[in-house]
Amino acid sequence: MGAVTKQQTKIIRDQISKKLQLGKTHQQIIDELGMDDSTFYRHLKKLRDLETNMWAKIEIDNTKYRALMLLKSFEDTARVCTNIINAERTSNKDRIEACKTRDMAHAHILRLVEQGPMFQHLPEVKIIETRLQQDKIIELQAKSLGLPDELIKEDKPAENQNEEVVE
Repeated sequence: MGAVTKQQTKIIRDQISKKLQLGKTHQQIIDELGMDDSTFYRHLKKLRDLETNMWAKIEIDNTKYRALMLLKSFEDTARVCTNIINAERTSNKDRIEACKTRDMAHAHILRLVEQGPMFQHLPEVKIIETRLQQDKIIELQAKSLGLPDELIKEDKPAENQNEEVVE
């Protein structure tokens, strides 16, 4: 696709904004406008940045401004975690932790968007009681990421490989 003028960009962002206000999902908007995911999310980020700047200048409603700043922080957290997950040299354990953090950030984003700036904290994840249970969870999550079995087993201590988890 060729160069896009500022006016065309504004029209695209207006279309995205209107569709978001109608409650359409990101994927529905991407499909309807026939654009790449990365292009859509670049426009969405710019829309959020413009809205954040507007609230910063006007300072009419401090709660909404803080909610936008919180939303931006959650989005940054999710983006950084995705980069950690996709990095080739990241250990399996770090990938799992990044997945958990990214998913929590996405859950907070969803809750913030649906319920506004006043929402209760999501319940904390229960602490894993044994190393064996933790290894089993890491193995299941690593498999869901599509990691090869030999990579999964190299991070596990040898003494735990033959034990079974009773659920």
